[in-house]
Amino acid sequence: MKNWVCALTVTVLAGCGYFGAPVHEFDSTAKQLNLTNTVEGSWQRVCFITPYTDNQRAQKVLGFSFDVEKLTRIKNNDGVTLLVFIEDNQVEHYFETPRSNIDFTRLTPICIDREKAHFKLESNSNWTRAVFSGKGE
Repeated sequence: MKNWVCALTVTVLAGCGYFGAPVHEFDSTAKQLNLTNTVEGSWQRVCFITPYTDNQRAQKVLGFSFDVEKLTRIKNNDGVTLLVFIEDNQVEHYFETPRSNIDFTRLTPICIDREKAHFKLESNSNWTRAVFSGKGE
């Protein structure tokens, strides 16, 4: 009986918790980031959803509905950027990248075609920021 109560309690608590979007970190010591070579899949474009974006704004950026408020922390968390990888106007996959790893927030909510998903990485002692370059170097 005691094991049954423990199992039920764990199940109920797990059902109430937030497990959120997957988190992905990149090599922030590199000089550039090429998402085409770094992120697998057959995605055609990547969209960068910046902090405090709600479902309405996400729909304008993506061009279709995607429940960022339920599936991610982006609406209430300024510590992450949400990267959404799209194929044929459907989400192939998505993940949050901590801004402490690479800060994508200079890329105001925007989508970039796969072949142009190249970024220069600018670093100082505290921060690494992605700057759109549009081409590999």
